[in-house]
Amino acid sequence: MKIKNEQGEIMKAGSIIMNDEGKILLLTIPNRDIWSFPKGHMEADETVEQATRREVLEETGYEINITKQLSDIVYTKDDTGEPIRIFMFLSTINKKISSGEEGIAKEWFTVEEAEKKLFPNLAFLLKEI
Repeated sequence: MKIKNEQGEIMKAGSIIMNDEGKILLLTIPNRDIWSFPKGHMEADETVEQATRREVLEETGYEINITKQLSDIVYTKDDTGEPIRIFMFLSTINKKISSGEEGIAKEWFTVEEAEKKLFPNLAFLLKEI
């Protein structure tokens, strides 16, 4: 079930994860060159912070510490016309719990490299870190 806010937007949450070297973790599906941050749908009765921690853990295997709230990503999904709002945070790694979700490739990039890999509707967030 998709959780919506009062404006009818589908609510999601995610994070830019930065390691001790200042690199950013990006995710992709193998054989596609579309990179993104870990993020996903909120579940009922979750705060945006709880949803962020859960989605990051599921997708990456990392338990994180949220350090800063960033701007939301707001867009309309092309194929359905549904409005989407993604609450975004900056986080650091607390510890590695698992290898994360199967079928998702994970790679660390410098901020400059990440900016070139991401679509502009995501890359703007790197200026906020």
